[in-house]
Amino acid sequence: EVTRARLMGRLAQALYWSDETERMRALSQEALAIARRIGDPTAIAYALHSRHVALWGPDHVAEVRAAAEEMLQLGESSGDRDIQLMAYTWLITDALETDPIEKVDGYIAGYTRLVEELQLPHLMGYVESIHATRAHLEGRFDDMTRSAKAQLALREGPYGASAERAYQAQMRLLHLDLGRIGQELVDDLTAGAKRFPESVYRIMLSLALATLGRREEALAELSWLSPDELTRIPRDCMWSSTLAMLARAVSRLGAVEYAQPLYDLLWPYAERNCLVGGGFMSFGPISRYLGMLATTFDEPDLALEHLEDALERCTELGSPPLAARTRMEMARAFVQRGRDGDASRAAALLEEADRAAAEMGMAALADTLGRIRAELASTRDEVAVP
Repeated sequence: EVTRARLMGRLAQALYWSDETERMRALSQEALAIARRIGDPTAIAYALHSRHVALWGPDHVAEVRAAAEEMLQLGESSGDRDIQLMAYTWLITDALETDPIEKVDGYIAGYTRLVEELQLPHLMGYVESIHATRAHLEGRFDDMTRSAKAQLALREGPYGASAERAYQAQMRLLHLDLGRIGQELVDDLTAGAKRFPESVYRIMLSLALATLGRREEALAELSWLSPDELTRIPRDCMWSSTLAMLARAVSRLGAVEYAQPLYDLLWPYAERNCLVGGGFMSFGPISRYLGMLATTFDEPDLALEHLEDALERCTELGSPPLAARTRMEMARAFVQRGRDGDASRAAALLEEADRAAAEMGMAALADTLGRIRAELASTRDEVAVP
């Protein structure tokens, strides 16, 4: 029975990227039921791991968190450090989505302590990958690159391929995030989009092209996914980050036709942070993207409501870069609304965001802030004309 439960759980995990979602979840549920009936703590822990994999996505946050916490309890009570390590990786991922950064750091410290005690260098590669995510949140972009590279040396042998994928993903996302978009990145994303024509690669390519001001090309990369077809995006561990990147592209392009359907999909998750897969990067509060989309479909009051919430969540995440970007979006919404006092509010937000951008070397953000400031000045000039 123990073997049967383990095999069913492993099969469920193997089906994660397939379209057999219902079968995957049924297998994981049955594996857990068998393990609980047997009462073997190790079998239960591994079945909980499989269950977490099967439910990993936007719709089962409470259940997967409970599974990870139970795994840790089982690992600690039995002294099984492998189970504890497995639990900590899930707890780090889950907490990045829902908790203040202090909670995340506590789980990272727990995982790191175990790896150091066991002297497992290849698992330190995961530690470096998470350190890269943390550095990105704090605006230490050079440290992020160093940590992302460090994992390559630590995760050799059978772990080398996954380390290389993690590194490449983090570098792509970092360059997109900072607007460091050269021809090499465009070529890389173009190649990915050709291999996987209906995938996040095309959305990343659209965002890159939009950032470069290549509007028509950027819109063409979204042609496979019409506004009515957004529900086609798989609701897996990449769902929220895929929609967040799409929201960024839509906002930059002013693609109003996508904005409301995207908003409606993301709205139920407004209280969460947006995470890329197993923690390659945090895109911050989903409420920030809701605010951007509301500005796009010309609802500045709604946008400001979301963005004020996002700013508080950025503080909980300990992320000056995300806070600076949120202030920029708030300034944009104030300029759009144009009520008495809004221009002054926008100017103060732009100044604060500009100061943070200069401190962290966020040149692309500084350029965008300059454009909004010019728009604000133009608005003021129009008002001053008798």
